[in-house]
Formats: sequence, C-alpha cells, structure tokens
Amino acid sequence: MQQRIEIASLEKERFVELFDEWRREVAVKAIPLGYDEWMDQRFARGSEATASFRQRSVSFELSHGGHYEVRGADRKRRVFRCQLSGHLPYISFVNLERGIFYPWISFPSVFTQAELVSLKRLG
Repeated sequence: MQQRIEIASLEKERFVELFDEWRREVAVKAIPLGYDEWMDQRFARGSEATASFRQRSVSFELSHGGHYEVRGADRKRRVFRCQLSGHLPYISFVNLERGIFYPWISFPSVFTQAELVSLKRLG
C-alpha cells in the first residue's frame, strides 16, 4: 500500500516546479506554447501514475490522466481532470455543458472535506 501524503504537508514552493519547467522549455527549446497548452500536452502524454492523499480525516487517490467529480453542500457537480508531477497534484476544472477546460491549478485548499468525501473517478 502506498503511503498517504497529507495535502497540508505539501510545500507550496514545490507547486511552481511545473511552471519553472515550462519556462525552461520556452527559453531553451523556444516552444510556442502557453503554460496551460503545455500542461494540456503533459496531461495527455502522462503515465498512469497514482498517488494516495489525505486531507485531515479523508483519504483518497488521484491518478495522472484521471477525470473526477465532487459534489458540494449544494449538491452541484464539479468535474475536474488531474495530473501528477511526482506526487504533486494539479487539476483543471471542466465545464461539461460548454466543453471548456479551465486553467491548471495546484490542489491544496481547493476542496472541502465534504467535497472530498464525495470524490468519484469518472469513466
């Protein structure tokens, strides 16, 4: 069994690692992609890595390339896709009705305990 990573223990400085990697690629390779386009490509080509997390008393797993949903206190469905950089989760919310992918953000402080209890992998 994988060790569960406490979300609150993730160092905030680590969440700029992918942004710094993108900046290096832009400088060295002169890639013409914006950060979110680059993250979309990384999401699409990633491995099936999975990491186990804990946010206080709620334990859950996230997989690179996975699509998930949570439901808030209002029972509204929020769908997102996930990618991992090592054991660091990044997510991008999805508007299914409009077919829109929102910008990539780091995971900590995005979800309440109640939302994480409702976490479900799609597909």
